This record gives sequence, structure tokens and C-alpha cells, in this order.
Amino acid sequence: MHKRTETNHGKNRTQNLSGTWKLVPDPENKGREERWYENYPEDKALDAPVPGIIQQVFPGYHGVAWYCCRFKTMIGRSSDSRYCLKFEEVDSVYPVDSPSHKM
Repeated sequence: MHKRTETNHGKNRTQNLSGTWKLVPDPENKGREERWYENYPEDKALDAPVPGIIQQVFPGYHGVAWYCCRFKTMIGRSSDSRYCLKFEEVDSVYPVDSPSHKM
């Protein structure tokens, strides 16, 4: 499960999502066309450590893959709330999709 830690930095608060995410390779790069961001194929997903690399779960695989992490924010909401995702390292492109928000 996700290591749900929260840190305060003045007005900024941070929630760490490190832990076990779901991961599905997409060798045909059809996930965006098939809207996996709305209907993630969990039946094909394996547990993947984050931080980590795809090859820890799918050795020898080098291609498009979809990570999924479902969580509830521990950070309060207000009319001026803003959420930012910070990725320590990403290989190539990393569009981020949310069922309710395009990021």
C-alpha cells in the first residue's frame, strides 16, 4: 500500500505516494486511444514498487507502460487549492491522466 506521509512546508503540504502501484505494459501503445485512464485494465496489472523501474516487474521490457495509483488526498481543499505532482525520475514521456482532471 502507499506510504501515506504528509509534510508541512509553511503553506505548502506534501503527500508522499511512494509504495505499491499497479503497472500494465502497453506494447501496442493503445492505452490512450482505449482510454485506460478512465477504465484501467487492472486484470492485467501487476504490483510495482514506486520508486522503481519497469524492469523490476517486467524484466527486459522497454516500452510504453501505464502506472496506476488510486489515493485520497490527505491535503485539505479550499477555493484556492492547487495540487502538483512531482516525479523524481521519468524515462521519456509521462502524460498524466485523471478520470476527472486532464493534467
